Amino acid sequence: MNGFYGYSGTVWDENFNSAMFLRKHQEQENLKKVGFYTGLAILGTILIQNVLVVALAAFGLQDRYFDDGIFASGFDIMLSILSLLMPFMIAGRAMNRYSSVGRVFYLGGPYRKSMMLPAVVAGVGCCMAANIVTTYISLIFNQFGYEPSSIDFSLPEGAFGFVMSLFRVVIVAGVVEEVIMRGYTLGNLRFYGDMFAIAMSSVVFALIHGNFTQIPFALLSAFGLGYFSVKTGTLWTGVIIHIINNFVSVIFYYTEGVIEENLNVMIQLAVIYGSVFIGFIAFAYFVSHTKDIPLMKGGSMLSSKEKLKAYFLNVPMIISVLYLIIVSVAGITEKG
Repeated sequence: MNGFYGYSGTVWDENFNSAMFLRKHQEQENLKKVGFYTGLAILGTILIQNVLVVALAAFGLQDRYFDDGIFASGFDIMLSILSLLMPFMIAGRAMNRYSSVGRVFYLGGPYRKSMMLPAVVAGVGCCMAANIVTTYISLIFNQFGYEPSSIDFSLPEGAFGFVMSLFRVVIVAGVVEEVIMRGYTLGNLRFYGDMFAIAMSSVVFALIHGNFTQIPFALLSAFGLGYFSVKTGTLWTGVIIHIINNFVSVIFYYTEGVIEENLNVMIQLAVIYGSVFIGFIAFAYFVSHTKDIPLMKGGSMLSSKEKLKAYFLNVPMIISVLYLIIVSVAGITEKG
């Protein structure tokens, strides 16, 4: 009788272990697929951007792009839609088949409407804090005689140019980047834990900027954007935070040369540091009132190391990450 029960337990243990092994293996394969399609989306973004830039030069429109702000705004809007939104939308649908989340993180309503305002205020404060940190990182580069590259950022003049800038930088960039990063990228990783999803989408968001002036800011702000979107249960939180941050940047740009320089610097510093201070208060309030909405650990059996290996160790992801790192490093120049 004892032998019978012992034998039964051994068989059950073996079956259980086999089932757990198969489940773990399936999770790894699914995460590899999600990483594979994310890598393809990034490669698609890189390819389309380069093709459009080459086409710009081939048709002799390069000078117009730098001289005509209205034309540049229209081109950049097209660039955002074709090189960012389309690859991630196409790849995102493929990711969804392997993500185990049922659906991606769409623009639904929040868990609690009352928590939207403190989340947005705290998120904007997080973006401003990321600005401060990025400034100090640039100063560290300068101390060692190097200067990280940045995108030649110019906006069109006049009232119509201002409106175009708001549409291009604030609306289009804010919505598109949140849909592809916090929507498709973060959303398809939530089965593996919210912290893992936030971290990986933040790394991808930082890398696709392709320069060390923007990478630190993108990485740090993305953590805030991801955190508040997940905690409020809606992508709208990240979109609103992103829009406000970009709106402030556009206003800062247009006040250059309009307001006396020292006064303008003081106003900008007051806005940045004031937003960080108010954001910290809002964050404390938000956390204290959302304790019952924790970040989910997910249903995965994989360890953190296994998740990282499964997500990043695929050909498209390796190629895209190496390319973006090389481009970012190549952009660092010695100060003359």
